[in-house]
Amino acid sequence: TSDAGVYVIRIAPTTAMVHVTAIAQSKTLRRPITVALPNNTVHGFATPSFAANVDIQANLNVSEASGAAQAFNIFDQSVHTMDTIVSDLDNVTPTPLRAVWSRGNTNGTFYTGNTIFMLGETADDDGYDDSVILHETGHFVEDSEGRSDSPGGAHDGNLVDPRLAWSEGFAT
Repeated sequence: TSDAGVYVIRIAPTTAMVHVTAIAQSKTLRRPITVALPNNTVHGFATPSFAANVDIQANLNVSEASGAAQAFNIFDQSVHTMDTIVSDLDNVTPTPLRAVWSRGNTNGTFYTGNTIFMLGETADDDGYDDSVILHETGHFVEDSEGRSDSPGGAHDGNLVDPRLAWSEGFAT
């Protein structure tokens, strides 16, 4: 797809039934991103099957009801992060980024080991919180492209180790 999500697929006429599937993953060197469920299944969404025996326009609309819209927003924000790494750092091939999100996840939002984990609670779903997503991908950039001596840990506005405070500021 293009950056705007536009796609064109040309299929030779056939009697077979086909469908279009979009997945929240890019394996290109410039944007190595995967947004998955906790069981490592990549988020995806597909059109209903249709006959490809005539010209047809099939729109793929990943709506809120699909249960995958937040995953595609996390993917989109991660694309911004990868594009920034590639454009602002010379001769860098980004490290693959994995994001984990699922509706109902109550394990919190955090970054560890080239993976961001996003909260999916009904009352506080971080799947659409772009500033939170970009903050966590900021930790990824610091870790994968820079160096950090942050001890990590809780940070709630109280005084913390300066290394942790600096890392939180950098990520933002």
